[in-house]
Amino acid sequence: MEELIILLQQGEADEALTEEMELLWEEARKDKTRHDVDWDKMYSSVISSEEQADVIINRATSRSRWLYYVVTAVSVFIIALPVYWFINRSASSKTTEALPVVTKVNTKTDVDRQTIHLPDGSTVILNVESKLNYPSAFSAGHRDVYLTGEGFFDIRHNPAQPFFVHTGKIVIKVLGSAFNIKAYPHADKIEVTVTRGKVQVLKENKVLGTLTASEQISFNNYSEDASTKIVDTLPVISWKPSEIFFNNITMEDAVRQIEERFKTKIEFANPAIKDCRVTATFSEDDMEEEILEVICAVSKADYKTVGDKIIISGKGCN
Repeated sequence: MEELIILLQQGEADEALTEEMELLWEEARKDKTRHDVDWDKMYSSVISSEEQADVIINRATSRSRWLYYVVTAVSVFIIALPVYWFINRSASSKTTEALPVVTKVNTKTDVDRQTIHLPDGSTVILNVESKLNYPSAFSAGHRDVYLTGEGFFDIRHNPAQPFFVHTGKIVIKVLGSAFNIKAYPHADKIEVTVTRGKVQVLKENKVLGTLTASEQISFNNYSEDASTKIVDTLPVISWKPSEIFFNNITMEDAVRQIEERFKTKIEFANPAIKDCRVTATFSEDDMEEEILEVICAVSKADYKTVGDKIIISGKGCN
């Protein structure tokens, strides 16, 4: 603003401003691939604004010549700000702020019941006639997924990045726990049942209830009333297949279980990887490669098959 005021005090202010704006305008118009704007329409709007400014100037007295520069500058300033914001926002959205790809998983029959490994190492087992939408990578501040139907969630603990499940009219906030959500569109209620840890159930940022292990909240979709009770969780999750469950164990212990289950030989190229800790849940239908991919990703490691054995390599977690 100080530079603008100094410029306005100079006799050649109008020429300087016009020259700079024309240069910027022509530069932006040439790069149409970057700035998807109807330049002709925008130019017409600017011309219209200039004509309105001229009317004001013509009404001014000769001793108010400075008003010309003020009106011209303000007109340019008002027009340039949204254009500048739009151009920079468009450019940044196409480069540094590209949205992650959203993965959509749908199930229809018993055969389609699926185990999904999320980008953070969390696991979701999706029941029949259900759908889950989640990004290819979670944002730094929070993790968000969208559920329709029923799913069992085993969420990796991360206090700095809370996990949110959006379903129907409610949101389930999680730091790290295991729970079941039953939220079919045709049902008159949504049920959230916790098997381990703690979750919050919210509606429009209002807490409907805080659940711990063996507690269930029932939300009525019509009356929007919520009630909490203690339940036996086994019947609630009886629909999901048996699982391989790693609860904050070392990579060494996890690998030993994998070796025993799949009758393979797994070695560590770097002993430091053995101390990395793993929390994850896998279905009995998951292949060895799928399990290794997840636990290696969580531990920032890689694996490869060499002859009749598997080698896990990496820097370790310390």
